[in-house]
Amino acid sequence: MALLGKAALAMWWDVPAASRPEWEHWHAHEHFTERLALPGFRRASRWRAADEGEGFFVMYELEDHAVLASAAYVARLNAPSPWSVRMMPLHQRMVRTQCRVMHSHGAFTVRHALTIRLSPAPGRADAWHRTGGF
Repeated sequence: MALLGKAALAMWWDVPAASRPEWEHWHAHEHFTERLALPGFRRASRWRAADEGEGFFVMYELEDHAVLASAAYVARLNAPSPWSVRMMPLHQRMVRTQCRVMHSHGAFTVRHALTIRLSPAPGRADAWHRTGGF
């Protein structure tokens, strides 16, 4: 499945099993709808942990990084709905990162995804950024 756009917002977190039914309903019917209505948000996907545990991976495909600084996105962040305010504490052990799409190709919808989180070695962040991450 080829990604849409030149950037992505990738997030990993856990949601307690007891809260999952309401959280999944909110996420699918309010949160995704709200985000995809914003200019520059191209597609959203949510994936459950393969071990059927509490883990989720969510990715928003974006036109470019500027979307995350847009007035429309910042306004939504600063004025969450009451339901969103109730759901936010359920996002446990959250990791949220902005990604640059360097290459993407594919033509099919996928059933599984493997995500790998990488960070530069201690003391190497400046060099990593100067070389584009490679």
